[in-house]
Amino acid sequence: MNKYIITLIALLNITFSFCQENSKHIEPDSVRVSVSFIVETSGEITNVEIHEIECEGCSRKYKKQISKESIRVVKEYPNRKPIEKRIKCIIPIKYTL
Repeated sequence: MNKYIITLIALLNITFSFCQENSKHIEPDSVRVSVSFIVETSGEITNVEIHEIECEGCSRKYKKQISKESIRVVKEYPNRKPIEKRIKCIIPIKYTL
């Protein structure tokens, strides 16, 4: 009986490995990214970075692409009017794919 269990476990491991290696990655329907940045007294946006990313099942490569795009979008936001004090902001961005 133990011989059959060991054979079954080995077969399941081989099947699982094959499926992981040969399946195409399916991208999620949506991704949520929180981007933090500082608005300087001059109105300029600085220190843009990813605060959090919610993307279940995403590959590292995909998360990196989404992160780069989110940072690019925030950096391109036009400068605001001058303000009295520096402010740290965190904004959510949702991508629907």
